[in-house]
Amino acid sequence: MGFQKIGRIGLFEGRMICVLDGVGGFHFEGQALRSMKDGCMVGEVAKSRSGRAVNLRLDGRMFTAAWADLVRVVQKGGKAAVFEVA
Repeated sequence: MGFQKIGRIGLFEGRMICVLDGVGGFHFEGQALRSMKDGCMVGEVAKSRSGRAVNLRLDGRMFTAAWADLVRVVQKGGKAAVFEVA
């Protein structure tokens, strides 16, 4: 299983935003991944089994970001890397 960096997650106006290069922009709403264009649910978000990552599922593809990085984004700002799981 390989990982390729494909995007980033950050906070914008209090909302967790995910931008995936070549795919689009999304925001989290509970366990739903919603399109920034029209707000439609396009995927799912869930914590990994190990609890060390957050997994995003979109169009049969899986992306992941480290839980510790997301906590840092919430507490101190900045961005967290998102990787596609191949």
